[in-house]
Amino acid sequence: AKSLEMNSTLQILDLCANSIKKDGIKALAKTLKVNSALKSLDLSANVITEEGCKALAAGLETNVGLTNLEMCGTEICDEGCKAL
Repeated sequence: AKSLEMNSTLQILDLCANSIKKDGIKALAKTLKVNSALKSLDLSANVITEEGCKALAAGLETNVGLTNLEMCGTEICDEGCKAL
């Protein structure tokens, strides 16, 4: 996640089915606050909890670059959806 904070060239990141859990999602969400190069992020088939969704939502509030977020098969609960 630290590498993404300094990233200025990577535009597409596919993390589908990487067993990313709460701590990984939180770290990724933190980088989204400062990374404007990333345009597409695929988090499909990972375990994303309500807490993870809230962290992602916070990261996306200031992100101006991301235009595509894939989250199929993450089994996000209603509260997680509301946060996003």
